[in-house]
Amino acid sequence: MSEKLTFASERTPSEPGLLLPWKVLIVDDDEEVHAITTLALRNFRFDGRPLTFLHSYSGADGETTMRNNPDTALCLLDVVMETDHAGLDLAEIIRTRLNNTFTRIVLRTGQPGQAPEETIIADYDINDYKEKTELTRSKLHTLLYSCLRSYRDILSLDRSRQGLERILSASIHLQKKTFLPDFALGILEQISAILSPDEDALYALCEGIAAQDQAGKLTVVAGTGVYHTKVGVAVTQLLPEGVRAFIDSTELGYHSQYMDNAYLCLYRPNSLHLSLLFLKGLAPQNPIERHLLEVFCQNALTAFENLALRLEQEDVHPD
Repeated sequence: MSEKLTFASERTPSEPGLLLPWKVLIVDDDEEVHAITTLALRNFRFDGRPLTFLHSYSGADGETTMRNNPDTALCLLDVVMETDHAGLDLAEIIRTRLNNTFTRIVLRTGQPGQAPEETIIADYDINDYKEKTELTRSKLHTLLYSCLRSYRDILSLDRSRQGLERILSASIHLQKKTFLPDFALGILEQISAILSPDEDALYALCEGIAAQDQAGKLTVVAGTGVYHTKVGVAVTQLLPEGVRAFIDSTELGYHSQYMDNAYLCLYRPNSLHLSLLFLKGLAPQNPIERHLLEVFCQNALTAFENLALRLEQEDVHPD
């Protein structure tokens, strides 16, 4: 191995124009293994994101690194380091003591007879087991695709689970709001909590006006971010081009559309009523998140319409 071989440059998300990199931890007491692995993967990309490498040279050092970087996507872990089973001990620590079940762990060994593959796979919560001699550049790339795809999908499922929990929690809080503008603002706040978009959202309402005139009469009832001071303003003055045409083309029921990095959801319960939710800067990560957002928005619009109807009835028939 040439002494001139150096680690590949590692990009960080602070550099402009780069997506957040996948973290790959190499735990091995052989510096040459670090150098070869980094060099072989220096131009690797997955889902448009580069890699950033973390380096540890013992099991104890690897534990510290994992504790400080729980969002590590992949750990390439040597079995034999300061002890004959240091890598196995670290794999157990990651899963139990650190309670990290997301990071993909691949054990690598230069002494396969000392840690039989069948036994290790059965007894330890790892994702793959490789002999160092078989990890060529091509096979390293294959391994990275497999592990990162698995890690990405696990994160996606967890985000969806968290989103569902937030939706259930949000539904409880929304029921506590009874005044119309307060309820509308609560809807916007809860949607922001679900997917954490930019704080630019508005809720608009149009009542008692024929469908053909509703687009121009929709006015803001509540807003967050740049729309916070726009209560009473016509929606057509605030939203992107094409919104009016979209509103005019809708029939009774729910309708939604993504446009210009934003999400628009309409509810037309009858020909004289129209409600609208507009969320700016929204970027659902996967189809499940998108579906959860649509379900929540539809339920929120229904609740808002029911509240507006109840308040209208109370005005007509006060106690």
